[in-house]
Amino acid sequence: QKVPKPLHRTPRPRAAESMAREPLTTQEELVEAVRKFNDIGTVCKEDGFFYLKLSQQWQDNADYLLESLTEIFRYDKKLKANQAKLRRHFETKESLSLRDEDFKFYTPLSGVGLHISLEANNDDLGKKVRFRVEDLIIQRANIGIPSHHNERFYHCQWLALGVSMENRVRRENRVLNDDEQEGKRNKGESGGGSDAATAAALAPLSKGRAHISLACYGTEITDEILKRGKKCISSGNSKIDKKKNNGRSRKSESTTPTDSAKKGRQRRKSSSKRR
Repeated sequence: QKVPKPLHRTPRPRAAESMAREPLTTQEELVEAVRKFNDIGTVCKEDGFFYLKLSQQWQDNADYLLESLTEIFRYDKKLKANQAKLRRHFETKESLSLRDEDFKFYTPLSGVGLHISLEANNDDLGKKVRFRVEDLIIQRANIGIPSHHNERFYHCQWLALGVSMENRVRRENRVLNDDEQEGKRNKGESGGGSDAATAAALAPLSKGRAHISLACYGTEITDEILKRGKKCISSGNSKIDKKKNNGRSRKSESTTPTDSAKKGRQRRKSSSKRR
């Protein structure tokens, strides 16, 4: 008697199995690894925001990629320098003292997972777009400016994958199809709109390059950090005041002549007159 085949398929490995792998250790390894992922996305829209939704394979490996970036940039000098700049900002502007353990890599806060931002229209919804990962983009974030997704998060560095659209690219306010792309090439028109607002809306990284935001490095200003900051402020002010007062007293002592100093000068004057 034949055993009936199950109606459902065995589920694919999820993020838990992905995290069991050893993290990648170089930028080159990371780029080569993601080039093996599914390279077709779907044009989607959420709250007026058009984006290319990446496959489930990308979403399942988001944590693994974050862990790999943490390992790759563990001793990166530029990242540490940007961290120091953000730390100084909070010390001078907000009177908050941040520690090394307050900084880490975060997944993108957009809420739509790993994606590619697009300037599209409703006619493009549901269309499939093939893309290719080109390189890893490393860029310093605006120091002291909170994330527009969550104002508690402050970042000092962004990490993204630069991509190129192979059969559909972003131009002006929408995604052009293959025939329209070929028509622009024949006319000798260059890609990309000249409108400043459109260019700014394309993407925040690398002058509007199409990209996949992988992670941001920074800190979340938690209630614990705020409480710690209040303690530092109260204790710090008292120490500063003490130093100022001590400095003034020493200055006054050094500038005010004592009776013994006066007597010494009088003796020297009288001795010079005798000579």
